[in-house]
Amino acid sequence: MTRLIFTGDIALSGIINEFTGGEIAGKLRLHDAAGEGLTVINLEAPVARENDLPSKKKGVVLRSSRDALRAFLGSNRVSAVTLANNHSSDYGYEGIKETIEILDSFSIPHTGAGFRKEHLDPAVFSIEDTRYVLLGYVHPDTNPQMNEHVLLNIYELEKIKDSVRQSRTFADRVIVSLHWGRDYSHYPMPWQMEDARAFIDAGADIVIGHHPHVIQPFEIYRGRYIFYSLGSTVFGDFYLRNRLRALPLKTKRSFMPVFSDLTGTPDFIALKEEKGNSLRRESRDIRKWSANIMRQVQLRERCLLLNFLTGFKERWIDRLVDVMFGYYRNPFTDFFSAGAIRNAIRIIRSKD
Repeated sequence: MTRLIFTGDIALSGIINEFTGGEIAGKLRLHDAAGEGLTVINLEAPVARENDLPSKKKGVVLRSSRDALRAFLGSNRVSAVTLANNHSSDYGYEGIKETIEILDSFSIPHTGAGFRKEHLDPAVFSIEDTRYVLLGYVHPDTNPQMNEHVLLNIYELEKIKDSVRQSRTFADRVIVSLHWGRDYSHYPMPWQMEDARAFIDAGADIVIGHHPHVIQPFEIYRGRYIFYSLGSTVFGDFYLRNRLRALPLKTKRSFMPVFSDLTGTPDFIALKEEKGNSLRRESRDIRKWSANIMRQVQLRERCLLLNFLTGFKERWIDRLVDVMFGYYRNPFTDFFSAGAIRNAIRIIRSKD
């Protein structure tokens, strides 16, 4: 039986745009870690040329080159794509149009964003004798760029429940993919857990979350899996002031659930994205980690002090650690390098 693999964010941005097709096949081939199967991905960075002006006026802008996206799709067996995220409209109409043209050239069903109303319809695909439907939505709290020329499936609880019910009338399996959650937090919020269970009650077979850039726990509700965040599977490193940088290092770990059937028990593939965007499989026990975080989630709801302390750690302690040691930074070489010492001497002399 052909297996189905789910990923977190796929952003073919930054230095990935400079990779050759061979480098993308070597560094970003998901099946080298997960084994053979078909993948369902959240494609985060729209296609645009290097000199194109983004429609987004502030905040982080993501861009993928045509060659990078083509090489990635050529190296990975992708069954369906959701474009419902807060970066799909970063380059407006032209960006989403070029992205969809490439997906269509590979005959890959997609949903969640586009320039025609039908682009928001469920993505339908079949594996052997099983018919799947993929529904994709982006939550307003993720600050999606609203553009009059780009359509987005915006998260609305009742709308999603209705779409699930309608999809059940013609599909064997219904997948709900959600771009939601708090950035850099390992903890799903209470409203997310309530909504995710409501989607299962409406008939969804699985709920897949992404956006926080870090992994969050999963739970089994009524025999169905809810993944609150699979993390950032691929997110391009970038150069800032001539130095290679990245998102906080805790975003470099993700996992992929692999199903033979959505009603069964998945395998879990833990991944680490190395410096320079090479994917490597790890031996972390995702089930054990998730169970521990879910216990913390339950305790946080009952203990205000624990809620405060874990929140303080994520907002301040983790940030401090990343400033000191993250972004591929070595504080000893940063603070005690010849350049840093010369800068310090200049500053001291300027005050004389």
